Amino acid sequence: MTAEPLRLEKAYNVRDLGYYTNRYGEKLNTGKFLRSDALHLITKEDEQTLVDYGVRVIVDLRSPMEAEKAPCLIQQHQDIDYYSIPLFDDIQSNDGSRALPNSLHELYIFLLDNSKEQIKRILQCFLRYENGCCLFNCTAGKDRTGIIAMLLLGLADVEEERIAADYSVSARYMEPVFAAQRLALQKAGYSNYQQFSFLLESPAEEMEKTIQYLQDNYDGISNYVSRLLSQDEFDRLRNRLVK
Repeated sequence: MTAEPLRLEKAYNVRDLGYYTNRYGEKLNTGKFLRSDALHLITKEDEQTLVDYGVRVIVDLRSPMEAEKAPCLIQQHQDIDYYSIPLFDDIQSNDGSRALPNSLHELYIFLLDNSKEQIKRILQCFLRYENGCCLFNCTAGKDRTGIIAMLLLGLADVEEERIAADYSVSARYMEPVFAAQRLALQKAGYSNYQQFSFLLESPAEEMEKTIQYLQDNYDGISNYVSRLLSQDEFDRLRNRLVK
């Protein structure tokens, strides 16, 4: 089983990482971390739901261009702080000088290898809000958000297959949005749009390959995170996830 999204009208993939139990049978803490898709269309009722849930900070992982085109509607709320910390995913951040990745796990590996400083800033930002709920999002809440969710769940010792399952349901929850995007590409005349249809998917095996890459090259998720944070930061972040 995977976490169900919060009941919001205009955001489809907002889920609490605290739903899960780790490999040692410890239940993760709820109300600490929400993974999310973009919040540029949310209603006032959606906004109040997030405030009532305890959200006190939003970390927006989207590129400056994405954030400017579709501003987060909750970023001006008096009870919520907003940070833009873009993750370079080689899709939105690709300036055309590099070939696009051929698979999702290639995209994720590029991000993990090349956005370490940004990932460090994101994790340290979370630590400044130990008494509230941290929401982090990208556009679909699938790729960049999926990487941060994977790192947090791995840090909490959640089993790899559960992490991959949590990742894999994003395409299902985002299908209304993805269906509209496919139709828009077709109407715009992109005859080769199916070549990049994998970008609108989230197969579990793509996250499994990413986790295996971290195991082979960084000795696992926790060791990857430990290279970015001090021991005190590492321990505090894990304690936010599970005690």
